Amino acid sequence: THQNWHRITPTANPTTKDKKSRPCIYINKKIPSHQIIGHPQESSLLAVTTLLEFPNSIPQLALLSLYNPPTTFAGIQTLNQCLQTDTNTHHNGF
Repeated sequence: THQNWHRITPTANPTTKDKKSRPCIYINKKIPSHQIIGHPQESSLLAVTTLLEFPNSIPQLALLSLYNPPTTFAGIQTLNQCLQTDTNTHHNGF
């Protein structure tokens, strides 16, 4: 970890070494942690977070970090599933 950076990784708990989390997002600590919303993922291939302009404001910027294993392209399917998610704030799953 880096002292001046927030580290965002998937919250998947890998059971084997080959399932470990690969993506990572670093956000400078000049952005307060209360303006960063991490989104838990069931995949170790995708890290997702949202930045807010002000606390309790509408999300301003979504950041995604995707690891796409060579030859399998498993990350692309994971990304497609994430992008098809209903992220409206009125949705129960958000």
